[in-house]
Amino acid sequence: MKKALSLLLALCLTGAALSGCGGSSSASSAPASSQPASSAAAPSESAPASQPEAAGPTPEKPITLKFGNSSAPDKLGSVVMETFCANVTERTNGAVVCEWYPASQLGNGTAQIEATMANNQGGVATALDSYSTWCNDLGILSVPFLFEDADSVLEFMASEKGQGMLDSLANDANLKVLNYEFVRLPRVLISTEDITHPENLKGKKFRVANIPLQAKMFQYWGGTVNQIGFNEYPEALMQGVVNAGETSSESFSTSKFHLYAPYIAEVNFQYPLDCIVMSNEAFLSLSPEQQQIMLDCAQEAADEYNEKCYAEFEAYRPTMIEEGAVFLDIDRNEWIENMQGFYTQLEEESFFNDPELIAYATAMKP
Repeated sequence: MKKALSLLLALCLTGAALSGCGGSSSASSAPASSQPASSAAAPSESAPASQPEAAGPTPEKPITLKFGNSSAPDKLGSVVMETFCANVTERTNGAVVCEWYPASQLGNGTAQIEATMANNQGGVATALDSYSTWCNDLGILSVPFLFEDADSVLEFMASEKGQGMLDSLANDANLKVLNYEFVRLPRVLISTEDITHPENLKGKKFRVANIPLQAKMFQYWGGTVNQIGFNEYPEALMQGVVNAGETSSESFSTSKFHLYAPYIAEVNFQYPLDCIVMSNEAFLSLSPEQQQIMLDCAQEAADEYNEKCYAEFEAYRPTMIEEGAVFLDIDRNEWIENMQGFYTQLEEESFFNDPELIAYATAMKP
């Protein structure tokens, strides 16, 4: 009997031990998130339940976003941006107040971009390739004669690589691109002297924007470069600080470049896109509905711009000729062939972070 009782007791103790190992094993393998929260972190039962606040600003507590550019107030880009700001303010019922400051009232283009990055300015409207200082691969848009037309540029920007560049601006530079579909007229060359052929550019003093690849391009052509704000560009030509440069053709009607640099070579070496950019942090602070309003108003501004841009320039061309503009008879193929060495130079220097970028863009050509 004693032996039987001893055996029974041993079996019970063994079962208890096995049960304890199993419990211990189960507890140690459970994820930390499955553990109960500390009672100190739990809200008091007597405390009133917190009510979720509406996301984004409200008409009672609005946010004010100052947008600006470097162009004249009567330039088409400025006109549609003024409408954009008014539409956003109206459609958000004053919760998002957008104010418009053209003509470098908030500083030159670079200063405005940097202010936007630092959340000291709501946003800015300028050329998309201007942001290549903060996303080097966006400089691909500045490579001369790489894209066949504006549609090719838009197709590239819609590609995985193009969208990756926009993501980089938002995540790394606090710059949210609301819309990049403002299709400007092709970039042409202007000078105080005849520039019918590429060799005519040697020794010229070029005005450049804050676009690294643009400076490299003019140096390839044998010129010297001077970085000057767009608003100061006409005066720099008039005073002889520079005697050559580039512009999109729609700028002639307001900036009057042809009065100081009458020789115009319509080589159409780039197809620039303008864009509306704002602080990414400010964009994320808006409610989803307010974000969509910003995007919709930006698209409407781009549509209006594209509808009017080309027609306005062609209507102004006869006036330019009357005022002394000389549209040179150029051979565009001569200019394209001249650029082949520049592509090789960029690849040898590993100018872009993505070494396959030029080949990728070239492969997209029809």
